[in-house]
Amino acid sequence: MTAINRYRNVFISDIHLGAKDAKVAFLLKLLPSIRADRIYLIGDIFDIWAMKRRVFWPTGHQRVFSALLQLSRQCQQLVFIPGNHDEALKAMHQMGWENVEILPQASLDLLDGRRALLVHGDQFDSEVCLGHWYSLVGDYAYSALLACNRGLHRVRKWLRLPYWSLSTHLKTKVKGAQSAIERFEQAASRAAIQSEHDMVICGHNHQPALNVGDVTYLNTGDWVGNCTFAAETLRGDLVLLRWSDSMNCPEEIAVQSSTLVQKAVA
Repeated sequence: MTAINRYRNVFISDIHLGAKDAKVAFLLKLLPSIRADRIYLIGDIFDIWAMKRRVFWPTGHQRVFSALLQLSRQCQQLVFIPGNHDEALKAMHQMGWENVEILPQASLDLLDGRRALLVHGDQFDSEVCLGHWYSLVGDYAYSALLACNRGLHRVRKWLRLPYWSLSTHLKTKVKGAQSAIERFEQAASRAAIQSEHDMVICGHNHQPALNVGDVTYLNTGDWVGNCTFAAETLRGDLVLLRWSDSMNCPEEIAVQSSTLVQKAVA
């Protein structure tokens, strides 16, 4: 029997349904265990870019989509903020669709009194790299890395080893990638400050983080490499969680203190 985890708010991004690397098997274990007042899908839930190259929608992807719809019926509200890979769905924001609201961004009042800005994060690309075309080239390079990750995952599964992401490991080791991650956090933190929010919750760069500074930066990560999501607990605590293949349940990731916000507003 699936253990139920109850939250005030749940934040998930970058599932990339329609792409080969979406970890639907883990999601199909996680989603039935979630109960929340509100669920926020913060972009790139669907990978329309990948489906334009090749239509890919197997049974597992449809089951995840159905599980998300089921969650929308169980919660008070499900908010969908499209990202760059599913930006075509922004045009559907005026359509009523079960208990789903589609917004370009959102604000959320947390239990502890803080106000959070919710955005996907692609709007910060121009401050992190060279713009849209550079982002496209980077996307293809990342896709190649994920293809290597798929092969490694199959080998580790055959050897009965727990899930481990090559792409995530390399991002923590490559100096240029770390610099881009820091610039992204600074840009997101500036956006929160400029819009008079106390924190920012986003996705996009597939780098999960919960960094506490003058402004709290929460990145939900992704479901192609990290298998992470975030939540506000019933007590009002913010937690970042990773699906544990070996434990068959979500595990909390440690909170980090951050000095990047001071750099962002300096």
